[in-house]
Formats: sequence, structure tokens, C-alpha cells
Amino acid sequence: MTQIILENDGANMCVIGSHGLDQLRDHGSIQFWNIRRLCNLAEKYKPLAYRRGMSVNLWIGKESDLWKRLAEQVNRPGGNWPQFWRHDDWEVRPAVEWQPDREPLQKNSITAWNTSHFRCRLIFPGLVSDDWAFDKVSDPVTLFNSLSEFQERTGREASFKFEVARDLFEQTLKPGQIKTFWNDSEQYWLPFIEKAESDFIWSRKPRPIEKKRGFVHAFDKRSMFLSAARSVFVGVGPYEHLQDLELNRLVLKHKKLAGLIEFDSPVKFRDPMLAEMFGGETQFYWPMVELLLQNEAQTFPKIKNAWIWTEPVRLFEKFSADLIKAIQQGRADMLDEFGEPIESVRVAVDAMKSLYTGFFGWLGRRSSRDVSNYKSELFRPDWRGHIVAMAKANLIRNMLQVRTWTGGDYEPFGVYHDCLMYFAENENPVLDFDKSDLLYQNKFTHEWTLPAKQVLKHLKTDDSLVSLDMLGKTEGSKYA
Repeated sequence: MTQIILENDGANMCVIGSHGLDQLRDHGSIQFWNIRRLCNLAEKYKPLAYRRGMSVNLWIGKESDLWKRLAEQVNRPGGNWPQFWRHDDWEVRPAVEWQPDREPLQKNSITAWNTSHFRCRLIFPGLVSDDWAFDKVSDPVTLFNSLSEFQERTGREASFKFEVARDLFEQTLKPGQIKTFWNDSEQYWLPFIEKAESDFIWSRKPRPIEKKRGFVHAFDKRSMFLSAARSVFVGVGPYEHLQDLELNRLVLKHKKLAGLIEFDSPVKFRDPMLAEMFGGETQFYWPMVELLLQNEAQTFPKIKNAWIWTEPVRLFEKFSADLIKAIQQGRADMLDEFGEPIESVRVAVDAMKSLYTGFFGWLGRRSSRDVSNYKSELFRPDWRGHIVAMAKANLIRNMLQVRTWTGGDYEPFGVYHDCLMYFAENENPVLDFDKSDLLYQNKFTHEWTLPAKQVLKHLKTDDSLVSLDMLGKTEGSKYA
């Protein structure tokens, strides 16, 4: 696949391709008032496409006339994305119709192909959604450099987020293995759809002792979901549905398990913090059950239903390890020799991060309870549930470690996705949390610090963590 960027389709048109900024540069005085002529332009680079999969990605720059004209058409009242049309040898369809055997992957695009089977994919970054880092880039040279950085670090040319993530994941599987993951029964996935593990968002009122402290610190867990996916066990074959049994018997019988456990009454927690977080719940994915088995649950009720795999595997281990390595290397290379951030590397790293967050969420995607809309090998709400549950369990272990290290004095008053918020005595977080999980072994990043008085005043009028996190990121200080 060849990457081309349309910089300006006005009087001074410039095309930048993936083989160098100058090699595919073409200046002229052609006005590209329709997409057909743009496809003819892309076909000029067919020799490159023949060597690289018979297709060209043509990124339409946000400053180009064509992007602006199309944005006006799409965004006006009643405006729509261009529909199918045929002109001479070209057929053009919205991207959702590219591959009838696959699900829609991207709405910012159309595809065109001709009788010689040459395909041009026209990508309009940010036109109708901006959920990928490339969608936010306006400068064509920065976009080109970002795409090149992404390809160099992942080994995969950028096209669309879910398509790239799926391909990277499939590369870690055995040939044909993906076909064994699918079950098209609507009822088969219903327990995991009903228990769609939610994001970790929890808060409590500050305690009197916390209100006397001077500052609030926020820490973000690094690669929280990638780390969870790397170590979590998931099922790959048919699950077993068991009923009316004791948890101890299940654990003693099997060395490894994955699945969803439903108790016949709420679990009673020994730990007050966890009782506050999960009190009243009866359903848990296995990574959370493992956490509770270790030391956090006082008594376990009888199991009402268990949907389990007895031979689970670490299916995402290589996928996650490869992405973690690429992201870490990108972060290490993000500053130039003068200590200034390199924008193209930052964009590439952001794109890599959204690859896995979007992909893991996509595994459990649904717009209704009708699962038949998602008959795909990678519709696996159970995998998403296990990854999110493992991320939660790991984050709780970090909280428990911090509490133990600080002599029981420090517990978070807010958990916002991967962010932990603490009241603390000192403005410098090292004085409160040095050698705890929050600052030790590079597990967390210090995000912001605010005076406790400012936080307490804010919480009186707005107790949402999203607004507090935004306040901290805009007005807080950051420990270097």
C-alpha cells in the first residue's frame, strides 16, 4: 500500500507520498473539483501500488479545497456523505461498503476501484469523526512524518484504527485460528453482554483527616489496559455453563480458569474500601474473583451460574507486548536534541495508544441487544470483560500496596479510569509516595497537583471526577 497526502488541490497542488517528500511531488494548475479526477491522479502511482498490494491510501489534507467543500456538504443541515456513483471506469462507494464480509471500520473514507482492480482509498481525516490521532493533524508534512513514524514503529502502514489493530492482532495468531473464535448464536454471548464490565469510575466524600491535608495528587497508570491484556487468560473454545456449586470446589478442580461468575447473593468484603466500591454486586469476571480469593472477600455465597473456560490462554500476550515496546520507544524518542517535543512522534505514539483502547472496546461493541448485527470472529464481549476486569484488579492491587506502604493512611478518594486521586500532606508527591507503586518502577505517571482547598471548594459545586481531572490538567502543577 502506498500512502499519498493531498496537500492543496487548488492552483498549487502538491502530493506527498510514502517514498519521500520529493519523489512523488507533482505541481500543477489543475482544479480537482470532483473525486474521479483525484482517483486518476492516484493511479499515476500504480506501479508502486502494484508492488505493495494493488492499493493506494490517499489522505485528503484538511486544508485542501476538496476537504473543505466536502465538510460543508456533510455538515450542513440534512447533508450526507457521498453515496455510490459510477463514472467511466471508476466505481466509488462509502467505506462501509468496501468489504461486505467485514464490519464497517471507518466513516471518514470512500473507496474507488476500476476495471484493472486498482483500488484507491480516499481518507478524509477528521471529516466526520476525530477518534484517531491522524484525524487531528492539519499540516500535510506533519501528517506524512507521523504516518512514517507509525509504520516504522509498528511494522504496519496506517489506514484505519480498527483495521490496523485487527491486523496486528491476527499476525500473532496461528493461521486460520481466528475462524475458531466465532459463535453466531445470539443467546451464546448474552451473559457477557449483560455483564458489560464498565469503566472504573468511583468516588467517595473526603474524610475529615483528608480535609486537613494540603494537596491533592493525581497519578495515571501507564498502559493500564495493555498490561492487563498481556497477562489475562481468556477462553478460545466453547464455554461450560455450570450452576449451583461452591467456589472452592471449582478452584480446586481447575488450575486455570476464565469466565463469568454469578453468585446467588452479594459478596461480603473484609476490606472496607472494596466493600464501598463493589458492595452489593453479584457478578464478577474471573480476574476480579482471583483478587477476592487472595484476601479481600470474607465469605463467598454459592455460585448461581458460572460460564467458564477450563483451558484459557494468554491470547493477547504478544499483541500487547509488541505495542508496549513500540509505545515506550516512541516516548523515549519524543524529544529532539534541544528537549523540544517532536510532533510527528507524539502523533504516532497517540495513534498507537488509541489502537488498543479502541480495539479492546470494539471487541464488545453493540448498538442494541441484537447480537446478530455483529456476526464476526472478533465479536468477543467476554474478552473485553476479562481485560477490563484484569485492569481493575491490577489497579486495586496498586491501591492496596500504596495503603500498606503508607501505613494505612492513604487511599484514593477518586478513581477515574486509570487515574488515582489522593489527598496528601506535601506539594512534592515524592515526600508522600516515594517507593510506593505510584512513583516506583515507572508504573504510574504523576499527572497534576492542586491545593486541597481548591479541590474541596470545587467538589462542593461539582463532584464529577471528569471536571476535577480537567481542572487539575489546566490549573494544576506537574511534578517532573
